[in-house]
Amino acid sequence: PHQDIAYLQEYIAPIIEACSATHYLPPFLTPFEATPVGLIAIGKAAADMAQVAQRYLTLPHDGVLVVKHGTEVHANKLTICYANHPIPDKHSVIAAETICTYLQSLPLGMPVVFLLSGGASSLCCLPIKGMSLEEKSQMIHALMSRGANIHELNAVRRAYSQIKGGGLLKFARGPLHTLALSDVTGDDPKVIGSGPTIPITEEEQYMTVLKKFEFTPVCTPSITISPISPHQHS
Repeated sequence: PHQDIAYLQEYIAPIIEACSATHYLPPFLTPFEATPVGLIAIGKAAADMAQVAQRYLTLPHDGVLVVKHGTEVHANKLTICYANHPIPDKHSVIAAETICTYLQSLPLGMPVVFLLSGGASSLCCLPIKGMSLEEKSQMIHALMSRGANIHELNAVRRAYSQIKGGGLLKFARGPLHTLALSDVTGDDPKVIGSGPTIPITEEEQYMTVLKKFEFTPVCTPSITISPISPHQHS
């Protein structure tokens, strides 16, 4: 036992340090230091990431931070939205609408630094037309309870969202530079937060997931296979 404690004491501090945005984020922010930008941060690590980003970025139009209810936040001049995880709530819709409005308010051509981390899929939710938030929440909850993994869940989330699967790019007036902190096996960009800035470039397999777990949705999405957007940067 004493050896175990000594081992933890020796290695736990460097492990925690490596997980801090202060450690991993600055090299990716320095290219934007001399450029006025917008800032959006969503996810379980968003508060930490946004706090560090504010030290490096010039934010004439402030920014938007979306975190889980109860998260301690130390970020000035940002619009802070609190929402639910892992099942979205009404605040998740407010957060998504706030981000879309913010993007539309920025000057034409202004770049945006988009800090994305795990949990973003439920923290920001804007269902497709024809599906209510309650219906989408019930669908995701049912799939989770039946054993769907994160890749399967996010395939469905992308299909039934106005902002996931690259949907957020439709609201951008300038390039979105995505800095993503992965919490998924394989680090697939379209799975992290359901890929708000990663367009669907091939047919999604959401129907396969729904059939596998025997779930019948209230509507069927109309999915457009998109080319790479000029506003997409990762």
